[in-house]
Amino acid sequence: MAQPSELPMTCPGCNLQGIDFNSVSMGDKRFIDSNFSQADLRRANLSNMYMLTTNLQGADLRGADLRHTFFTRSSNFRGADLRGANLHDVWFTDADLRGADLRGANVGLITTLEGADLRGAKVDGSFYSKVMADQPYGICLLNTTLPNGDIIRDSCEFR
Repeated sequence: MAQPSELPMTCPGCNLQGIDFNSVSMGDKRFIDSNFSQADLRRANLSNMYMLTTNLQGADLRGADLRHTFFTRSSNFRGADLRGANLHDVWFTDADLRGADLRGANVGLITTLEGADLRGAKVDGSFYSKVMADQPYGICLLNTTLPNGDIIRDSCEFR
């Protein structure tokens, strides 16, 4: 298991592929162009982080705490397992969530899915009602592709 205390506050280009971060607290760090593909991040605390152009393809994020985290500039979540993840106040800007499993995640508390691609993402029955609630004043969905392929072009009227 990796020791997050050994990771610097800012970690550009870090290769953490396949590492076991199960139940580890890693919050308040910045990862730029870093690789977490296939990493075990179950129940990890990843709150208050900046993840820019970060690869989380195939990562296991079940039950992870991602509160107040920014995933921007094409972060890759293809095939990632986010079931039951805490997505309160998360920003997915230009994130690739194709094929990600979002069942049971609190998607209604996401701040933005701006430019996100969710084609083929696994979602539960309440996904559309939660994500589309209070539009255009709820979750920012500007240029977002939903799991069913529908594209929302203009929906970012924050309260």
